Amino acid sequence: DRDVTGVQTCALPISLPPVEQAIEQLQHQMWEHAGLLRDASLLRSVNFSAAEAYVYASPSASWRRREYECRSLARVACAIVPSALAREESRGAHYRNDFPQRDDLHFGMHSHLVGDQVSFGPLLPSAQSEPQQVSKKS
Repeated sequence: DRDVTGVQTCALPISLPPVEQAIEQLQHQMWEHAGLLRDASLLRSVNFSAAEAYVYASPSASWRRREYECRSLARVACAIVPSALAREESRGAHYRNDFPQRDDLHFGMHSHLVGDQVSFGPLLPSAQSEPQQVSKKS
């Protein structure tokens, strides 16, 4: 499944793959597709298939530390990818090949991910301040 931006969504699983395999594959995918050098095509091609089962998994009595770690890693990855895709600029150590310049006007704020929607705004918005939706540049 993919969301409206083409990013693979993390869906409710049927069964859990071996935890070490899921962690290894997720780490590899994130390094290769969402690492320091990235672009929209790479971000959209992240394959969450090995770890997505852990995103919504309910812990069982047999879970150990690695299962909890895998669930956390998978949840963070599912937040990083759409946020990185929405941030159409290069900032800090993360370089967008398709957007090489820093853009403080549109992205000099924190990313806010609610559901599958990314917006930008202050870290702790005041009661009067709402996160800003960023429109695509022409």
